[in-house]
Amino acid sequence: MITQILLAAGLSTRMKTSKPLLNFGGMSLLSRLLEECRRSAVDEIMVVLGHEKEKIVKRVDLSGVTVVVNDQYWQGQTSSFQCALRNLDGGTKAFLNLPVDHPLVNSREIDALVEAYRNRESEAKIFIPEFEGKGGRPVLFENSLATEILALDSKEPVNGII
Repeated sequence: MITQILLAAGLSTRMKTSKPLLNFGGMSLLSRLLEECRRSAVDEIMVVLGHEKEKIVKRVDLSGVTVVVNDQYWQGQTSSFQCALRNLDGGTKAFLNLPVDHPLVNSREIDALVEAYRNRESEAKIFIPEFEGKGGRPVLFENSLATEILALDSKEPVNGII
């Protein structure tokens, strides 16, 4: 099982408005990403909510999605990612990490990561899309790295593991 984790719990402090609900091409950022994830090859979609969760639940179709709530969302993105990892299905082999503020990610890009993971010929445990030498989103992690991510301080970025 491969799980797509969408992080939509943050305070959106710099944006000064809820990023998950921000209009992007006639739909919210979260709705846009959910549409792409639903078209992709992932087996499960998990959304982490926190700040303004009531508003998001009222305005976004979360049907068929596992929703978890990070009650400590103010601690940052790593705490939300850790919240998701603590709630993964026991059959999860890999998971993708995608913050809600990356609305241009599409199902083809997600599928390319899933395919690279499934067809890997090495012991690679992290798959990162790349464009012009720069890493992008989402990032796919083999489930064996969950323990290492859960051991991080909630204020430490996951990039240290990458």
